[in-house]
Amino acid sequence: MKYYFDNSKINLKNGQIFHLGQTHQLRAKTLLVLKALIERQDCIVDKSELLAQIWPDVVVQEQVLVQSIKEIRDILGSDVIKTYPKKGYQWVQTLETSNRNKQHSIYTIIAGAILLAFLALAWFWQQQIDQEQNNQISIAFLPVKNEMQDALHEWVPLKGMDYLSHRLEEQSQLNVLNSDDLVFAMARTRDFDSQSIEQQVYQLRKKLGADIIIQTRLAGFPQDFQIHYTMFSAHNVERGVEFAKTPYLAFDKLIAHIAQRYGNFAPSSINYQSDFSNEAFANGIEFYLKREYQQAITYFTAALNASPTLLSARRYLAASYANSGDLAKSLELLEENIQAAQVAGDKREELRGYLMVGYLIINYDNPDDRANRLQTAEQYLNTGMQLATLYQDKLFIAYTHEELGKVKRIQGKYLQAVPLLKSALEHHKAFRGSYGQTTALIELAKVAAAQHQYEQASHYFAQAHQIADTNQTPSNKVWILLAQADVLLAQDKTSLANEKAVEAKAVAQQAQNDILKNRVNAWFKQHPIYDVN
Repeated sequence: MKYYFDNSKINLKNGQIFHLGQTHQLRAKTLLVLKALIERQDCIVDKSELLAQIWPDVVVQEQVLVQSIKEIRDILGSDVIKTYPKKGYQWVQTLETSNRNKQHSIYTIIAGAILLAFLALAWFWQQQIDQEQNNQISIAFLPVKNEMQDALHEWVPLKGMDYLSHRLEEQSQLNVLNSDDLVFAMARTRDFDSQSIEQQVYQLRKKLGADIIIQTRLAGFPQDFQIHYTMFSAHNVERGVEFAKTPYLAFDKLIAHIAQRYGNFAPSSINYQSDFSNEAFANGIEFYLKREYQQAITYFTAALNASPTLLSARRYLAASYANSGDLAKSLELLEENIQAAQVAGDKREELRGYLMVGYLIINYDNPDDRANRLQTAEQYLNTGMQLATLYQDKLFIAYTHEELGKVKRIQGKYLQAVPLLKSALEHHKAFRGSYGQTTALIELAKVAAAQHQYEQASHYFAQAHQIADTNQTPSNKVWILLAQADVLLAQDKTSLANEKAVEAKAVAQQAQNDILKNRVNAWFKQHPIYDVN
């Protein structure tokens, strides 16, 4: 079947398109996409239907469909197919099924003149379309750096990049470069992996012509993720952090930010627009992770001065003061954060505040006043537990039960500690990925050891090790080994304790994780480190 519109001819039989004096040959799959859209031009054709119809026997990503749509638009113009985000595509150009021949008469001459005028107008219009497309900012995502050291998140680097690319393309008019092209360009760049990020960005910008290249990394904990991003343009670098319960929700927050940030700009007018508070916060986290707490304090303070409602910045600032030895300042900031969270209606940040205060008092306060400090910590943790139950936040129900179990263990109230810890264990079992259970198992092992039930303690430690091994989580492995070292120290088995700590150090080094290395070093120095959670 042949179709005509304006000065174009589409031959669905041989896959040829005649447009603006040129003949184009479509790929077989692209021809099938075009045929499906034209035959059903009276409706929106769902993406999943197109994928199932045209690629019936193979599992493919949605990007192959996006590429075919792009090929059609590149030939016929961007206005022949309309995209309906989250739905599908529709052919919107009016077509005729015949090209009626005119008799050679004065009317033919007039028609020819009109046609020439129309061609000139079409050429001008196409130039305008091309100019408009050239004015769109082009964006490319690097593979997401995965700092979730477990088997559960091995999908993150490439699938995360693909998700970011597809979703941004759906939700904005920005020109998002094909992730497959980027991966191919990376593979073709000599010594790419050994280059600095600045060199990598330069090489990719030269090969792909991207105006913006975005580097991301996923960090945090299950149910408590962070997506850190750095956006490189020709002359500027912008940074920030987004928080969410799942990686995909964090990606969606970043997509919304990028669409808003660059949606109204042309490449020639990209300027530096920093969200100063978020950028200062992102820089603060960089120094915090390096254990350079004084510099982290400077950035977190600047972020709060610019945006007093940035609760996560105050939380990290409190942790920085705690790790610098200033517990009083840390607790003061956390009290402020609890009040600010109540005003903002941020339930999870309020819960974090109560949990952190309880944790810090247990682990950092003056040991000479143990009874009073444990009582104070218990009050905060009980408030947190009540709120977590009220808000039905299972993660923080588990966390508060763990910390309350620890309080009872330190108080020597073992019969009260065990039910709390077993409750935490059951709540952790509700989450995808089992390695959240290891903290409760460690505490149960310590309770058993405190009662000289060493065989039971070994059983709990063995369960924790099995979970860590199954999920391939070196961080949990380090925590377990250091906990075993603590139990051995309590038995005056210093040599065996050091052996466990040395084993933990080897795990941290093999994982090439500075945070874990610092945690092990802190054990040897008998100086605890608080990690924001």
